[in-house]
Amino acid sequence: MPSPLAKACLAVALGCLVLVPRAHSITIRDDVADSNYIALGAQSTYQAAGEFTGGFGGTLIADPSGLNEYVITATHLVVADLIVPGSTTFTIGGNTYNIASVTSAPNYNSTDQENDLSIVRLSSPVTGVTPVAYYTGNLELNQTITMIGYGLTGTGLTGATGGAGTRRGANNVIDVLDASTISSSLPSTSYLFDFDNPSGTSNSLSSLNTGGVAHSSPTALPLEGALASGDSGGGQFATIGGTLYLVGVNSYIAAPSGNPDATNPNGSYGDIDGATRVSDFSSFIAQTVPEPGSATLLLAGAGALGSVRRRSKRSAA
Repeated sequence: MPSPLAKACLAVALGCLVLVPRAHSITIRDDVADSNYIALGAQSTYQAAGEFTGGFGGTLIADPSGLNEYVITATHLVVADLIVPGSTTFTIGGNTYNIASVTSAPNYNSTDQENDLSIVRLSSPVTGVTPVAYYTGNLELNQTITMIGYGLTGTGLTGATGGAGTRRGANNVIDVLDASTISSSLPSTSYLFDFDNPSGTSNSLSSLNTGGVAHSSPTALPLEGALASGDSGGGQFATIGGTLYLVGVNSYIAAPSGNPDATNPNGSYGDIDGATRVSDFSSFIAQTVPEPGSATLLLAGAGALGSVRRRSKRSAA
């Protein structure tokens, strides 16, 4: 488990937000059985979601070479030495893998969680699991997401209270694509969603209206849920254009000042969650996860010297 979470008061249109990085597990509706959330988390649709040592999440992504070795997670776990090559492991599909290296997106900001995305390369290919494509488009707004978590749980009435170690899934709807449009103190590289109360109260983002556009429906989804302390780095999935994508990475939670637990946001009704928007990092991911490269071409063409020279020139272009 991470050390006590740093908190920062953010002046935004909603009032004062308390930001808690290193989040995220699943809290659920108080009127829906926990077994339904456990069943959602167990669906093979989300088999690309896995778990690092300590219960933190990561997602196996598809790569052009079909290596099945690359996992996307949150940088704040790396900075906190919770994901360390040579000591931390990653478990997925019933198998455990060592970590070879970690590459973090440039300019990570630990205060507001800007650029909170890292790519972990495993020491061997993952077998028996289909990786998920990462999203590179711009159609995430209003998409229904499924988040996967392993950490603490509870209900929207209580917030997170216990139950770590059980994999759960929950749904929500992306309400704001760029969190910085709500406040300059929030990261531009994350999107937002809130935990709607089925009673119709404490729907934080539904009260916002910027540029004539209202954010968030106040209606809770059948398996509405939120993030809570304990399982950062987990993936958020959405089906867009008929294809399942990784669209977000669990990054932080926050609470508006009108919420009863505003001084300690923990996944209760009204809390606002921030996830790193994967599409903002599509270029970084493509640069870090290699396509079949010049080395492959040279090995395949290890014939005449002239052929090797031609391939060398081509690879340097």
